[in-house]
Amino acid sequence: LLLDEAEKAISAIVKYSEGKDIICQCYEGVSRSSATAWAISEYIGQKYDYENDPHYQPNRFVYETLSKLLK
Repeated sequence: LLLDEAEKAISAIVKYSEGKDIICQCYEGVSRSSATAWAISEYIGQKYDYENDPHYQPNRFVYETLSKLLK
């Protein structure tokens, strides 16, 4: 995840997160998308345990980068 990609994602999250459904999808749909969903869910106040759900394998670097930018 490059900084400009993260900033574009943050811009879209802030713009569209209120009262809207957000679909997170990366090419493979495994680690980046679940990390992005995790950061978004915390940003909008919906807690979900992405780390311990066997269906997800969130990329920790992507999650931490987006979370820092959302604060």
